[in-house]
Amino acid sequence: MTKPLDKHSEDALLDPVFLEFITNQETDQPSNTQELSDVWDALDSLADDSFSELAAFDAKTAEPTHQVIRPFLTRPIGFGAIAAALLIALILPLSYLGLPTEYSIAKGQQLTVTLRDNSTVELGGNTLVTVQEGWGNRSVSIEKGNAYFSVTPNRSKPFTVHLGDSIVTVLGTTFNIYRSKKLIEVVVESGKVNISENRSSTRVVENVDLTKNQKLIIKKGQTLQVVRNVDINGEIGWRHGFIHFKQTSLETVVERMSDFYNTPIYIRNKKHRNMLLTGVFKTNDLDNFLASLALVAQIKVDNEQPGVVYLY
Repeated sequence: MTKPLDKHSEDALLDPVFLEFITNQETDQPSNTQELSDVWDALDSLADDSFSELAAFDAKTAEPTHQVIRPFLTRPIGFGAIAAALLIALILPLSYLGLPTEYSIAKGQQLTVTLRDNSTVELGGNTLVTVQEGWGNRSVSIEKGNAYFSVTPNRSKPFTVHLGDSIVTVLGTTFNIYRSKKLIEVVVESGKVNISENRSSTRVVENVDLTKNQKLIIKKGQTLQVVRNVDINGEIGWRHGFIHFKQTSLETVVERMSDFYNTPIYIRNKKHRNMLLTGVFKTNDLDNFLASLALVAQIKVDNEQPGVVYLY
C-alpha cells in the first residue's frame, strides 16, 4: 500500500528555502538534505504503487488505436502529489522518468554507462545506442557499433536489447553485441541469453539460446549461424585495446578497425576485398595496423595524404 506524502514532506516541497536548495546544489544544509531524503522515500513509494499501471501503458499504445485505454490513474491525486510531480520535473534525470537517453560515441572513443540497476554498458567507437529505464523497464536499442553488457540479475525485470528485427533478452549475464549494416554478432561470456529474430520475409520468428562461449551471427537473407567454443578474449578484446580476427575478409577487418581510428581507410584494389586475414591488431595504433597489412598481406599502403589512407 502506498505510503502517502506526510505533512513534513509536503511542507518541504513548498518551503522556499528547500526549493532554493534543490535548484542551487552548492548550498550545503544538512536539514535540507534530510528533507530531500524524506521526499525521495515518499516519491519512491508513490511511484511503486500509484503509477504501477504506467509500466503497462507502453504495451497498450501498441494495440489498435480504436481500442479504449483506461485511465492509468485510479484515484484522485492530492496537492502534495502534484507538487511532487513538479519537483520530479525539476531535479530528476530523464532516465528516471522512463524517457530514452541516446549515446553517440565518436570513432576512436569509448564510454562506460552505468544504469540505475548497476548494470553497465561499455560502448566502443562509432556506436549509437538508446537506453530506456524506469517504471520497471530495462531496455537498450543499438543502431550500430560495439557494446559490452554486464547485466545485474533481476528475474522480475528482464533486460532487453533491440536490434531492428532481433531482440536479445537476458536476466543476468555478460555478453557483447556488434551491429553493422551487414550483420549482427552476439557473443556470450557468461550466463545465458535468448535471441528472438523476426524473419520479415517468411514471417517466422526464430528463437536461439546462447550460453558461455557461444556466438550467433545474423545476416539478412541467410540462416542464423551459431558458433560454439569461440575465443571469448578475442571477441571482446576491443575493450582492452586489441581485436582478434580469424579467417576474416580484408573488407570486414578494415570496417571493424575503422571504428577505432578517426582516419578513413579505403580499399582501392577490389581484388583484395575478399582476402582472408588472421591475426591480432591493436586498436590504438593506426601505424602498427597499416604496417601489419603491408607485411602480412603484401598490401600497398598509401597514407601520404593527411587524414586518409588508401590500400592497393
